[in-house]
Amino acid sequence: MSQIANIIINDAQAIPVSHTFTPQNAQMGTSEPALLLNRASGIYAGFERLTVLVRRSESNKASKVMLKLVKPTLAVTSPNTASGIQPQPTVGYTCLAEVNFTFPDSSTLAERADMRQLVAGLLISGQPLLKSAIEDLSPLY
Repeated sequence: MSQIANIIINDAQAIPVSHTFTPQNAQMGTSEPALLLNRASGIYAGFERLTVLVRRSESNKASKVMLKLVKPTLAVTSPNTASGIQPQPTVGYTCLAEVNFTFPDSSTLAERADMRQLVAGLLISGQPLLKSAIEDLSPLY
């Protein structure tokens, strides 16, 4: 079991900004994922969320690791209401990424480490086809 701690991720801005996700709860053997929040927005609805769930399936003889990153963008509201009070912030839209790993019970530590590194390299290495698919929404052909 791994002790939960802050996770810091740099974004892709021209001058990268660190996003610090702090633990809110631990998984502790339940079916609920561990939750980490980036509270930088100062508004709960705008907090970025990272969840991590490790679950073992007896029937499939495998373990599953599920990662989910949620990045909400708050809607821009106008203070020009009849009461003069600016409306409560709401989420305009949300960007979402989910990564799932499935490891058979017979997989080795080296194989699991290799899969993690391959997925990281797939996203970080700037593979032109994947970069274009994710950032420009261009289908592969």
